[in-house]
Amino acid sequence: MCGTLGEELGWHYGFTRRRRRDDDRACDLSLRVARSAAGRAAQGDGLGLEKQPLDRSEWRGILALLALFVPTTLFWATYEQQGNTIALWADDYTDRTIDLLIWRGEIPVTWFQAFNPFMIFAFTPFIIALWTWQARRGARSPRASPRWRSAASASRSPT
Repeated sequence: MCGTLGEELGWHYGFTRRRRRDDDRACDLSLRVARSAAGRAAQGDGLGLEKQPLDRSEWRGILALLALFVPTTLFWATYEQQGNTIALWADDYTDRTIDLLIWRGEIPVTWFQAFNPFMIFAFTPFIIALWTWQARRGARSPRASPRWRSAASASRSPT
């Protein structure tokens, strides 16, 4: 909605709509943090446990979390670039015109960002129905890796 407002009426209106929604979230988060801090201050030091040095298995757990932290951070840093990358690509390299003989129009660039979530909502019921049908038939549902592989190959766009 913010993107369509920005494209149709001007980016000032789109960003204002977005900023108001983000300000509400920031205010809510600030109140939650303040309430949590007040609650902790009233409780004292928390659980009252003595501090003990970490043993070998706990250090391994921490190192495993750190090993997962780096690639996860890199993934999300890359993934979050899709918003502007898709919009720029769609604006420069996509024919967005629609000609239905009785009506002509142009798809706003910002709608391309909604395509992935739309496909998730549109096809999830069919996948769930397939797995339910397989379970009723007695067929074993495929393990996660073949499901991911089939989903990845189905979502690949032809180049």
